[in-house]
Amino acid sequence: MAGALKVSGKGHEQSTPPDTGMGFGMEQENLSMAYRQRYAPPTSFGRADFTGSDEAGAPTYNTAEQYPVKYGYPNRQFEGVDIKNTLRAMAPAPSDGTGAQIVDTIGDDEVNYVRAVRAQSRVADIDKYVNALIDPRKPGQLKWLMEVYPQYVERRIAQVHTDYEFALRNQLIDMYGINTFDDLMFKYMVDQGEISGPLLANVVAPRDEYTAGFFAPSHWKKPVRGTKEGEDGRTKMPFNSARIGHRPAEGKSWELKDSGPLGEGNNLENIVGEMYGYKFNEDGRTSYQTNPRANNGREDNTTNVGDDPTFLNGGTSRFGRSTRR
Repeated sequence: MAGALKVSGKGHEQSTPPDTGMGFGMEQENLSMAYRQRYAPPTSFGRADFTGSDEAGAPTYNTAEQYPVKYGYPNRQFEGVDIKNTLRAMAPAPSDGTGAQIVDTIGDDEVNYVRAVRAQSRVADIDKYVNALIDPRKPGQLKWLMEVYPQYVERRIAQVHTDYEFALRNQLIDMYGINTFDDLMFKYMVDQGEISGPLLANVVAPRDEYTAGFFAPSHWKKPVRGTKEGEDGRTKMPFNSARIGHRPAEGKSWELKDSGPLGEGNNLENIVGEMYGYKFNEDGRTSYQTNPRANNGREDNTTNVGDDPTFLNGGTSRFGRSTRR
């Protein structure tokens, strides 16, 4: 039978020396290093804070934070230095004629480590310098950056792909289980805390136990500005919803001061109300009728419906009680 395990006969004799799994273990050590390098956490510098003896006379620099990107990751060189430091710390110190006397030499590993750290720090300084000069979100500046220093952009695009690849792979394994050896090793390293990354999540998960309410037209209609608590219906500025770079403070917003033609009254109720001859005051609910024929054939002929608590406030609007015959 294909795929059946045979436990008798040739092919199952123990080798000499016995297979302890050492080869497999070394392969997994190398795999772990590769994964830890790929999914090493990126570095975020936050918003820039400039200082100096002439802050008032300085030009307008870009203070937005850069998208996080890797400036360092584990490697065999760093691992070797760490192992050496652990061996030095754990070696018995000479005392009363016992212990080991160790000559601690500075070799190429230590020198190359210092050189690598210094070089990587220089890259980070150059990136911060460029970020102060250029805001890639502004028209034309990304083109300049791609011509002068394309690595700055390319490394960050690669980081975005890595972030979403981790999130997608981890979420699919959580949903449908471990189905391949690669899945097994990936999830093993995630569960052990060797690698980590971002999560995919909805900002607001849809939730409505009542079936008819879930499929009601109003449940899926396009959000209207000014209908949420605390909103005034103004047009939001570019990058009002941004999660990286220049953006409003948490819980705040950037808005255009809508004034002039087509500046206000853009929600559905106002538009329909105007069609029937109603004008709306600043609060968006109180109205008065300017067209005496607008209520022709309707049961309600009042000229001011501002005192009606159900008017445009989640209840039955007076616009909805037509008794036309």
